[in-house]
Amino acid sequence: MNESNGSNATAMDGSAAFGPAGVRAMAFVRTEICDDLNNVLTRICEDLNIVADMTAKEIIAIRLIELAQSGIRDPALLRRRLLDEAAGGTGC
Repeated sequence: MNESNGSNATAMDGSAAFGPAGVRAMAFVRTEICDDLNNVLTRICEDLNIVADMTAKEIIAIRLIELAQSGIRDPALLRRRLLDEAAGGTGC
């Protein structure tokens, strides 16, 4: 969507894939998901005392994204799963 004029998102074939309201809704959901994942990452890093360790944070972030892509969407479950894995558990 072109934010300045509120136009529709265009599909590859040139047709309108989503109207302005649909695009705004998807953008809102994406923002909410990113905020949730960022909050999970922040809390996990605090729990593991690795706030200043950028390499460790990146590893945790990669695993967080992998779990989210596998279908785990609940922030509390993501956090528990990652903390369990960090403690040497299988996460299952």
